[in-house]
Order: sequence, then structure tokens, then C-alpha cells
Amino acid sequence: MSVNILELAKGYLTNGVIEKLSSFVGEDSSKVKSAVGGILPVILGGIMKKASTTSGATDLMGLLQNQNSSSLLGDLSGFLGDSGNTNNLLSMGANLLPSLLGNHASEVTNSIATSNGLRSSSTSSLMGLVTPLLMGIIGNQFKSSGMGLSGLTSMLMSQKDSVMAALPSGVSRLLNFGDLGDFKGSGDTSRPIAQPPVETRESSPNWIPWVIGALILIGIIWGMKNCKKEGADVTDAGKAVVATATDAADSMS
Repeated sequence: MSVNILELAKGYLTNGVIEKLSSFVGEDSSKVKSAVGGILPVILGGIMKKASTTSGATDLMGLLQNQNSSSLLGDLSGFLGDSGNTNNLLSMGANLLPSLLGNHASEVTNSIATSNGLRSSSTSSLMGLVTPLLMGIIGNQFKSSGMGLSGLTSMLMSQKDSVMAALPSGVSRLLNFGDLGDFKGSGDTSRPIAQPPVETRESSPNWIPWVIGALILIGIIWGMKNCKKEGADVTDAGKAVVATATDAADSMS
């Protein structure tokens, strides 16, 4: 059975963790808990969208291979108890968000903030903090299972149903999640495929030898028919035609 990443993430968000997040952003814990419940599928959907092409999945796999999330996932509440750790986590997430949500990050942030009665700045911080958590969970599954690129994309694309069911209202449209869960491989196949450069070396068309041969044959027949009347030598006639045909071939090539 496929792993449910959202359920795994919720398991890390204990009451103690929610209290630490609430204290960090200066907001009511019940509102923070509700907002985080909407942020999780948004960020996971962005990760899925990133992994829906071969190049994006390869970039994501590189990040997962290089990250060390053992201290984060080992004791999340204790990790967030250190303001330095929390600020580093926030900075890490803020750097990742643009590549996951593109130009719609601010719209999504405002939407979640409004629906949960939070400040936009607080919601932005929560999104930055949740992103490394999800990356850590995905990375842990990726490493512990020994999966490769196809396994990673398969795991992520299988999250579609749970993500779509948990997304806040209107967010799917903002982020163009209509095709979420569809792996596109190398990209949009409707785009023209680059063609290899055309060979520019000059060469004679392959029909020229046939033309030359036909001209020679016609010349010989003509010479044989007229040799008695004109007193011409067949061999000389043939040579003359060959020369003419060769000149014609040179001019065409």
C-alpha cells in the first residue's frame, strides 16, 4: 500500500509542535493548527508538480539525497525550541517555496491567512516552516526505501487523491493543480522536438549517375545509326557524349 505523506506529516505536528509554531509567529494555536492543515496539501502539491517532469524530479532527488533531516524529524518539538534552528528552518523553506509555488505564493498565502484569521506574514512563516518538514518526510521515505527516480515519482504522484481532498477552497485553481498527479516525463510533448542539424556537405544527387548512363547509351545508339551516313567513328561519338554528360553533371553538383 502506498504511503500517505499527509498523514505522516500530521503525525509530527503534535500539540507541542503547534504550540512552538504559534509562539514563533505570535498567533493563536487553534488558528495555526487550522492553517497548517491547509498549508500541508498546498506544499505537497507544489512538490508533486515539481516532480511531474523528469528534470524537476531529478532536481528534487538531488535535494533529497543531500539533506540531513534526522535532527529535525527525530525531535521536532525540541528542534523548534531553539530559535536559531527555527530561523534556519524558515530560511530554508523560504528559499524552496518559489520553485514549488511559482508566482502564486503570495496569492495562496493571503488566501490561507484570510480563511484562518491570521496575518499574511504569519502564514508566510508557517509555509516556510512546513516546507522543510515535508521535504524531510519525503526524503526519509526516499532513503529508507532505497528507491530511485521512478520510485520517487511514483510515490509522489500517488498522493493526488489525499492532496486534492485536503486543499483549501480555491487554491487548486490558483496553482493550476488540475493535472496534479500526472507524470509528464520529459515535458510537454506538444512542443516541437529539436531536429538534428541538416548535413551541409555538398554531394551529387544519387540520380545523376543514371542520367549520365542514359546519355551515354543514347549517344552510342545515335552514333551507330549515323556512322555510315556521316562517316563518324562510333567510339569518338560516345566519347563526345560522355564528355557532355560529365560537364552537365558537374554543373548540377
